[in-house]
Amino acid sequence: MLFKINKFIFYSVNKNLLICQSESGIVKIHNRLLIDFLKGLEAESRGGGIITYDEIQEYFLEESDDVIDFLMSHNLISEKNESNFNIRQVLLISNSPEVKSMIINNINENIEVDTIDIDEIGHHDKFKENTLIVMFLNPYIKSKAKLVRDAAMNSKNCFVLTSYMYNDSFYLDAVFSPEWKTPCHICNMGILDETISHNRISKNYKDFIDNLMNQYPEFTPESVLNKRKVINIAAFMINKIEAIVGLDVQIPFDLNDFKNNYQLDLDLQKSFTDTSIHWELCDCYE
Repeated sequence: MLFKINKFIFYSVNKNLLICQSESGIVKIHNRLLIDFLKGLEAESRGGGIITYDEIQEYFLEESDDVIDFLMSHNLISEKNESNFNIRQVLLISNSPEVKSMIINNINENIEVDTIDIDEIGHHDKFKENTLIVMFLNPYIKSKAKLVRDAAMNSKNCFVLTSYMYNDSFYLDAVFSPEWKTPCHICNMGILDETISHNRISKNYKDFIDNLMNQYPEFTPESVLNKRKVINIAAFMINKIEAIVGLDVQIPFDLNDFKNNYQLDLDLQKSFTDTSIHWELCDCYE
């Protein structure tokens, strides 16, 4: 059995009293053996270290189970969880350096995030098995999103979390799983375009952008993101990634993430949710 060493700090009052503080609170410890043990663990806790049951048993012998119960009850250690869906890699793809950096620097330290440059997507016809691909596009480039979708459809046990800026709102698609036949990004954009076509204000924006892109094929619409918006986007994405991967027991996984699309109005601080459905003109369900 494996245990994760949670972050904690301690204050040594004297050789017979140690005060430990974790995210769950403060506890006084008087047991000399446990004091020495925790002093040795403290450095490991900063890096999210791992300790085995055998290592604890070697230290505490027949008292090991009681010690483990005590440490877990005060959140000094916790049982190490396997990732949901056997996810072994999180791959982040983004053309927004600010959001990419914010995610990498603030995500759970137990989740290793790899990145590839957005211009390299065309060189990948498939992804590694058991990969969660996370994509954020600003500017939004539909052709890049489709390349990721296509490569995911050629991969085994692959999940895609696509997000993007559109009409100055942040959108995050439901999780796409080719094996589960859930709607893909092309489905969501097809439905979104049809919805916008019936909204006069949004349609004006869409028509304006479409005309620009027809006149200037290299033009890609980009939203200006201040620091607050970058933080809000990254925080929303981090929560979804951590919940899907499932390594942090404090963030519960919600199966609705496989069927719900999310929209955040970053100016009004409002969120909207709708159900992802297959678009009749998309081929992902074939």
